[in-house]
Amino acid sequence: MGVISFAIDFGLLLILQKGFGVQLTLATTLAYLVGLLVNFTLNKIWTFEAPKGKKQSSRQAFQYGLLVAVNLVLTNIIVGAAEAIAIGPELSKPVATGSIMVLNYIVYNRIIFRATPPVEPFAG
Repeated sequence: MGVISFAIDFGLLLILQKGFGVQLTLATTLAYLVGLLVNFTLNKIWTFEAPKGKKQSSRQAFQYGLLVAVNLVLTNIIVGAAEAIAIGPELSKPVATGSIMVLNYIVYNRIIFRATPPVEPFAG
């Protein structure tokens, strides 16, 4: 699923930045957000067959959103730093994505889409 969402993210980045002249950070952010929507949906439904239900989906979406915020910052730092040394997004975006991918899988598997939801502490 990561390959599909990356292809959408990367393709849209290049279309926005190279085809339409959108500023690199904005193009990176927009493409990343579209890719993450695809990624969340595919991971929840197919890859991890995550627990369904309103409560689980809300928890998963919140945790995923936090991870996305961290990933977005890291992606923009890597892509921006590469641009500063004359490396374009054609190379820097795949490097950024690859750098973050392993950590994301671990977080998805062990926290966000785990088969057993966390036990709520007893309040009382």
